[in-house]
Amino acid sequence: MEFKKAIIIFLTFLSDAVLSNSVGIRQSYVERSRKIAGGNQPGRNEFLHKTAIYLYKITAGVNFCSGSIITVNFVLTAAHCFPNVESGTIIAGVHDLQNEEPAYEWDFETSHIIIHENYIEQDFLNDIALIDVSSYPFVLSPKIQTIKIAPEFLNLTEFIGKSVSVAGWGLTSDTTQEMSDTLMYFNPIVLRTEVCRQVFGYIKVTSNSICLDGSDGRSTCRGDSGGGLEVMYKNESILIGIVSFGLEAGCQQNYPTVSTFVSPFYNWINSKVGMIL
Repeated sequence: MEFKKAIIIFLTFLSDAVLSNSVGIRQSYVERSRKIAGGNQPGRNEFLHKTAIYLYKITAGVNFCSGSIITVNFVLTAAHCFPNVESGTIIAGVHDLQNEEPAYEWDFETSHIIIHENYIEQDFLNDIALIDVSSYPFVLSPKIQTIKIAPEFLNLTEFIGKSVSVAGWGLTSDTTQEMSDTLMYFNPIVLRTEVCRQVFGYIKVTSNSICLDGSDGRSTCRGDSGGGLEVMYKNESILIGIVSFGLEAGCQQNYPTVSTFVSPFYNWINSKVGMIL
């Protein structure tokens, strides 16, 4: 297998997105955008840290990613969301992007984006980034909450065979060409890293990677880039991963996907946000 040709990032290109009166962007997507395939709608009090991120490209067009609120001043997301981006919009406190008024909406410039210094685009290494929203910080409310990141000492092996929660707004299947207006989620199983290495190769899948099961037509996909992987740890929900990449064959073809493991970047995150999380 030629891994480079087979890889697809879960970044959605919104080729005809235009302004609207409700959330600032019309939800009309005709490119090959994809989402949580085979997912379900969460409750209104779930995934309150989720953000939708619209990214306006220098060349034209709009990309779509997700992110997680880790402090009132910072959103954690994926580095691969930002190729040729000149500005963006963050939306939070909303499940239905089309029919709800968001509790938070802010336009930002590239100066607010912090990409890991050792990010390697072609191999998705160190695929992690932050957006600094301190110029317009989040106000915590019944609709907006932060999520704690995984501690530095967390051992990924203790989660192998266990499920995580992932949410996003991408496509719901391989047969549709439109993103879902409403947030969707599913609970994939964490697989041994070796499983993803057999599919994607050893260069792209490292000890900083989380391998997720994609069987039974349930998987992360385009439009889910940057979204968080959650687990229950010591009686609280924590963020252990960031959605990164998968295979171009499709979202419902039973292939595993790869996310960035957050714990190895704990100190990097703390150094950028200026506090111990």
